Amino acid sequence: MVVEDGKLKALNSYSLTSAYLKGTLMGLIGYTWIKPHPTLGTFGYNLGAIMLMMKGTEMKYNTSFSTSVVVFWTKPYQYSKKLTISPQVFVMSAPLAYNSVTGGTTVSRTPGALLGTAIDYRISKRFGFSFGYKANIGFEPEFSLLHNFQIGSKMTF
Repeated sequence: MVVEDGKLKALNSYSLTSAYLKGTLMGLIGYTWIKPHPTLGTFGYNLGAIMLMMKGTEMKYNTSFSTSVVVFWTKPYQYSKKLTISPQVFVMSAPLAYNSVTGGTTVSRTPGALLGTAIDYRISKRFGFSFGYKANIGFEPEFSLLHNFQIGSKMTF
């Protein structure tokens, strides 16, 4: 946390994750910067890299490497004591990828986007209902619009 004069100015988050599943190894590394702003909302970015190693022939691994960049913004609007609506915008890209099987490197300049909203309705002091919708928009001609819905409950403390 970056705190100045007793106020939260930004959050920095670093991540390192590994996973193993039936001979496949995966490693992820990431950095996220988040800036809460009283009038503009919360915005930031994430930079990440993913390495995937799958067993190939003769005990060799087929390795894939990919990068990711995500820029995001959200701002909660409280309409009443019980209802909060938060529009959300995510713009993302996987600008660079490498595959050891093909030996090729791919450079992508085409981003994608998630546009949506989250709706939170407080039922009691400690319990609430949550609904979310996001449209996954790709800017490639062959990409069709995907709709994502989330329904759940929320406990607040």
